[in-house]
Amino acid sequence: MSIRRPLTGLFAGLAFTLAALPLVAHHSFGSEFDAQKRLSLTGTVTKLEWTNPHIWFFIDVKDASGRVSNWALEMGSPNALLRAGWTRTSLKVGDVVAVDGFHHRSRPNVGNARVVTLASSGKRLLDPAAGRSELAQTARAKSDAAARLPRTAAGRPDLTGTWTPAPDPTSAAGGIEGLHTPRYMIDIMVDLKPNEVPFTPWGAAIYKQRNDNLRRDNPLIRCLPAGVPRLNAYSHPYKIVQTADMVVVLYESLTMFRQIFLDGRALPKELQPSWFGYSAGRWEGDVLVVESSGFNDRTWLDGAGHPHSDRMRLTERFRRIDSGHMDIEIVINDPKAYTKPLKYTQPQMLLPNTDLLEYVCENAKSVGP
Repeated sequence: MSIRRPLTGLFAGLAFTLAALPLVAHHSFGSEFDAQKRLSLTGTVTKLEWTNPHIWFFIDVKDASGRVSNWALEMGSPNALLRAGWTRTSLKVGDVVAVDGFHHRSRPNVGNARVVTLASSGKRLLDPAAGRSELAQTARAKSDAAARLPRTAAGRPDLTGTWTPAPDPTSAAGGIEGLHTPRYMIDIMVDLKPNEVPFTPWGAAIYKQRNDNLRRDNPLIRCLPAGVPRLNAYSHPYKIVQTADMVVVLYESLTMFRQIFLDGRALPKELQPSWFGYSAGRWEGDVLVVESSGFNDRTWLDGAGHPHSDRMRLTERFRRIDSGHMDIEIVINDPKAYTKPLKYTQPQMLLPNTDLLEYVCENAKSVGP
């Protein structure tokens, strides 16, 4: 299968937790790595673990006294690195590399690899600047993407294509790879002051509990689905397949799918709670309006840990602006968690030369020497 366009900006800002080896599970960058403690190492590669959701490699580092220690270093996901031009042989056992990154908060000889350079050639195998440069390339290509709005034979806007939430160039670069993220990926309340978040007592208590625990109970840690609306702002691609009576969304994240029925049916009154809920849509002019309910309460609304309950009702408005751009307006009604509806709009961008890749999260896989 061909991987047609480098997409370094699609790195997801999550990583594994190292538990004295084996290494398993996701975590947020801030909960495990210290952005104030830079590391700079040169060593020989001893092992490479090409695993989802993040790749780990190991190097022997010799100190001034000649003592050798083995370091475990983390990079992005295989899919992101494949799109950035990597293969399984880009880094080989025996290669000497220079690594710049950050120390783990508490574990010795563990780090996040931000820049990886081959000592023999000076070639940078991993560099967040490449991901940031893609934003500029996207801006330069805007005139090409702003072509005529595609329509179906019936005259409806055609949402078909491979999409990703657009990174926010005004955000601070960060996370595992030091890249810009979609505006509402980390915090859907980013436009509000802390005292303006309309928590109910229940919602405030859940949010405090998650943050007191450094967000370590994030469902992504256990390789569970992100669900919606979180995937509308999560930096993994997805594909929309549109027919007259259904829209199917294929998510690269965990290789999952979602059905949106357009045949006029109403939302059922009794639903088995699920990760993606039950969705029915209708067209209002050129906007696809999707109503969803029947969610369980196990997903988070964002990386910050904002909760929802199983009473959440979600309204999404998909508006394709032109050939290369789409907005998804999101309205969350959840009277158990919030005293009033939450509303935000996450821009999306088309990835015209990109295929979806299988993404199986190997949460239970042991990683290490």
